Amino acid sequence: MRNESYYFENPYENRNFSRESFRKYVDNHLYILQQAKAKGEAVGDIIDATKPLLEEYTLTVKQISTGKATRTARTFTVDQCIEKFKKLVAQREGLIRNKFGKSSEAYLEFFPKGLSQFSAVSKKNIDELFDQVIKGSNTYKTELGPELEQEFADCYHQYKIALDSQEGKKGDVDISVKDIESVSAKLIRQLTLNIHKLAILYIDKPDYAKTFFTNSLLRKKSKSKQTNGTSDTYTVTIPANTTKEAGFAFSVDKTMLFSNVGSEAVLIYGAASVDAPLSPTAIEILSGEEKEITATQLGAPANRFILIKNKSLLVEAEVEILFV
Repeated sequence: MRNESYYFENPYENRNFSRESFRKYVDNHLYILQQAKAKGEAVGDIIDATKPLLEEYTLTVKQISTGKATRTARTFTVDQCIEKFKKLVAQREGLIRNKFGKSSEAYLEFFPKGLSQFSAVSKKNIDELFDQVIKGSNTYKTELGPELEQEFADCYHQYKIALDSQEGKKGDVDISVKDIESVSAKLIRQLTLNIHKLAILYIDKPDYAKTFFTNSLLRKKSKSKQTNGTSDTYTVTIPANTTKEAGFAFSVDKTMLFSNVGSEAVLIYGAASVDAPLSPTAIEILSGEEKEITATQLGAPANRFILIKNKSLLVEAEVEILFV
């Protein structure tokens, strides 16, 4: 018999995974719940509790991964952002119209008063209009693709930065690792509640209850796993204002997950020698950010070395690298 204490533990506590894998896992969980709801099953309250937390998590991760872009956005004026939003809506309206038809319920969720509402957009109504198109693109993500929602979310985030700057508010929007951990903890708590609620709801159908979670989507980042006596995870510390070799062999078909666990941005590039200069195609990874990079992106097999440059002049950087 299983120890009763097991049911009171956090099922995600000892499972290490990338942020993108976790996002896909929760997104898939919500999709399965929505399918069940469409069949008349009583899971609406679980969807309502989980969806906003996933949206918050997704936005926070996106703010980290586009940190460089959002900092650049501080140079934009509010008027420029408004014009960008109007152009984006005009460009994407055709996609929505072609998919659903101009008189469809879906189209009207985006444009209840037609495109004219967007041509007259201003600071007074832009938040409402952003909310309108972001909600619509989230609702119809399956039909329109996730990129549409992200485009509108990025545009809104850029506008908010410009507005804060104009109004004299704090402009630093960099998200720390501590911030993402806080958002993640809320989402994990809700997922744990979902497990218990679904277990109760389908107490006579445990195998069916398990189908609401696709564990294979969680790509683990295990530091203890050994391959041929070597750890799968490598940690590289790069002194301030220096470039350091990653220090391990890799083959041309490898994909690596780079996690910047330090406080400073780094640049990743492949090279034919350990003393090669910085490549113009170097990939930037901000503090708290994760990126999957293939060996071919780094120029393998000609480039046999992975070099990491610390952009800070004062503080050391630290990067974890995992073969995936």
